[in-house]
Amino acid sequence: MISALKKIAILRNLPIKKTAKKCIIGMELTAATGAAFVSHSYPIEKVITVGHTVEPKRTINLEEALDTISKINKKIILKQSEQALAKHQRATVARIINEDKGCLYNENKDKLAYDIVKIAKEYDSDPIAIACIIKRETHFALYNNSSTGKGAMQLTKMPIKDMFERSQLYDKRLIPIITAYPTYNNLYEAIQKNPSLNIRVGTILFKHYLTAAKGNMKTALKNYNGSSIKEKYASEVYKDIQKYNKLLNKAKG
Repeated sequence: MISALKKIAILRNLPIKKTAKKCIIGMELTAATGAAFVSHSYPIEKVITVGHTVEPKRTINLEEALDTISKINKKIILKQSEQALAKHQRATVARIINEDKGCLYNENKDKLAYDIVKIAKEYDSDPIAIACIIKRETHFALYNNSSTGKGAMQLTKMPIKDMFERSQLYDKRLIPIITAYPTYNNLYEAIQKNPSLNIRVGTILFKHYLTAAKGNMKTALKNYNGSSIKEKYASEVYKDIQKYNKLLNKAKG
């Protein structure tokens, strides 16, 4: 029993949340009353919390408790890691916007960086790549509707039509977007007026090209542009992506 108590005491030093700490304290209380830890199941009659008691529905053993606490701790660490990465990504995207000498966006740049990262991560895409594409396409002019492309990511009618008619070939998360519009023309009009929608659809389109190119970034960029300058376009954007991902990795330490 003393050995078991020592094991549990060590757990108190783990960086876990209060909920897990209560589990540890509950195990200590049970051990102190003489329950067998090592190879037998033991009942926790009552877990004492502030202001009330909770009746457990089943018994647990030490190994199961340790495994549960380990899983909780891993989830906490993973969540913290994801939050730290998102913070660095937002800072890097904001830097891309601020360092763009031709930037045409004069509003809250931190908010724009937040939106780009959020949308990119929703579709498992690299927010640095998406920001660099927007920089090259429009210098962050979110309502840039020219004869060759529409909105921040300069989307054209042909791929929008194909995405509308064959959404299942792109991303299943495109379907809710498609079903909100009766025709592809309606969707095409919407992406000219809604910057968030424009970036969302553009991100899905680029991810589709990247998947088709088996992860080859330069090929995906050439297919995204598709014009007579696609080689130059791909080289310039790829260089930017490498530059800012390197800065991101440095910031992450």
